[in-house]
Formats: sequence, structure tokens, C-alpha cells
Amino acid sequence: MKTTIKYLFLTAALGIVTASAGDNDMCDRIADSVREQVIENKSAVLEIVKRAVSENEACAGPIVAAAIRASNANDALVGQIVAAAGNAAPGQINNIVAAASGAAPGAAAEINAAAQTVGMGGGLNPLDAPGGGLAGQTNAPGQSSQESAGNTSGQGSVKATNQSTEVAPVITP
Repeated sequence: MKTTIKYLFLTAALGIVTASAGDNDMCDRIADSVREQVIENKSAVLEIVKRAVSENEACAGPIVAAAIRASNANDALVGQIVAAAGNAAPGQINNIVAAASGAAPGAAAEINAAAQTVGMGGGLNPLDAPGGGLAGQTNAPGQSSQESAGNTSGQGSVKATNQSTEVAPVITP
């Protein structure tokens, strides 16, 4: 009886490992497909990302990284790709931000700005991301993202310019 239970648990554990390995393979195949589509039609990168992420939310990170690299995206386009993917799968914004940050580390400001707009649209607030926020920001234990930036208003830092108000990202690259 103990042997049977032991093998039952071992089989279940192997099944879980195999399933997650299968998910990685599936995401790799999807990311490869996105990369090929973007190379063939760079002007459609945003539409390709939206469609691929909405159909495969669990693969949002690899899809975003593949699209950024295949399109040789400038910083502005990186932000647009993050926004497109985030709007297609708001629950994956942390994975999207992490993948975009890895693929285009110089575009931290655009990545964070795009992620903040996704969070404001009713999805996940990327400033509450586990591990300290976006694009490498770190907080002291028990400190929120706004507190680490010296702002406790929860609205980002506000800078007045010629009678208009502009909200700047709280995150530092």
C-alpha cells in the first residue's frame, strides 16, 4: 500500500514537471511564430502581439520579448508593444514588463509608462508588483513603490509645467 501511494505521488509529480516543460515548449513555439510574423511584417507588430497574447495569455512574456527583438523596436515602440500586450492580458502585466525589460533594458521609462496605463485601466497595478515594482525598482521591506520614490500620494510624482500638470513615472531605471 505504501509503495503504491509512493508511486502515485511520484507519477503525479512527474506529470506536473512534464506539463510545465510542455508549456515552456509551447511558449517557445508561439514566440518563434510571432518572431517570424513580425520579421515578415514589422508594421503589423502591435496587431500581431495583441492577437498572440489574447490567444495565449500564459505566453505573454515570451511573445513580447520576441516581438521587441524581431522588430528592432525603438523605445517608443517598446512602450506600445507593452501597452498592446498588457491590454490584451492585464493579468500578465508583471510578466510582460519583466520580458520587455530584459529585451529592451534602455526603454525602462516607456515600459513603466505603458504598464501604468494598463494598471489604471482597471487591471493589475504594476506599481504593486511583487519583488519591488517595475524595471528593477527595489523597495525596503514594508515600503510601497511610492514611498521608495518619496511620494505617498499614490499618484506618481507630479510636476507643474505652464499651467498644466504632468504625471511622471515614479520608477527609476
